[in-house]
Amino acid sequence: MNEEQNVQAVKSWYLMYANTEATKFLSSIGRPVEELELKPSEFIASGDKVVALGRQHVRSESTGRVIEWNWSHVWTIVDGNPVGLQEYFDTAAMAAASQNI
Repeated sequence: MNEEQNVQAVKSWYLMYANTEATKFLSSIGRPVEELELKPSEFIASGDKVVALGRQHVRSESTGRVIEWNWSHVWTIVDGNPVGLQEYFDTAAMAAASQNI
């Protein structure tokens, strides 16, 4: 697989699964939120790694407050499939925004 194919594999994941899976995850850790947007804006590929940079928006189900933060995802691709993910996000911004969620 070449790097462009690896990027396409990651883009496909976001198109098909990201919003549903993100919502399930946030709910599973006690954060009742409605996923508004999980939007990658840039992809950087090198070998079997693809870095996706983006922004996430959610709405608190209890307060209606919209919370947003930047993130980066580092994907590992094997045989054209995403098999690993490391997530990094602006924890200070997220903590400040999610007070009183």
